[in-house]
Amino acid sequence: MRQYNRHSRCTVQRRSGDFCDAPSHPDMPFPICGRHAAKLWRHISHDMKIVLNDPQYQVKAVLDFAAECQAKHERQRETRPSRVYYVQIGDAIKIGTTINVRQRMNGYPPNKRLLAVEDGGYDVEAERHRQFASFVAFGKEWFRPEAPLIKHINGLREKRGAKPIPVPKIPKKK
Repeated sequence: MRQYNRHSRCTVQRRSGDFCDAPSHPDMPFPICGRHAAKLWRHISHDMKIVLNDPQYQVKAVLDFAAECQAKHERQRETRPSRVYYVQIGDAIKIGTTINVRQRMNGYPPNKRLLAVEDGGYDVEAERHRQFASFVAFGKEWFRPEAPLIKHINGLREKRGAKPIPVPKIPKKK
């Protein structure tokens, strides 16, 4: 929102054709004085109460907001590259995708451990889910830390100069 300085003047035009020219209120989105802002609010507040209590308006407002959020997300996906991430929580590893790894990690509990990140979006994520499908722990994005998955993660870590994580020892069946 643009802030007007203390020298801005009210731009409301009177019936006579001249302008109010009083100092504008600094918090207004356009140059208008406090007296005219209050007059405008009194004029529209009754109509706004009626509109805001209308269920059709409420549904439309929610749908408009959802469409705006979706459009914003699509614009971000077009301008920011997606990443496939591997995060460990307890005995499971999640393979997911995001455009902001740091923000996404804030959504996990404090005991999480980010293991690796690779370039790619939903297509790469889906390929990894198929590749490691035999290790699904629960859901469709959570995997047991089996050797092939850990080796893949270590390959990604090596590319970024990070130390490898140990490959779990699978006990031999008797």
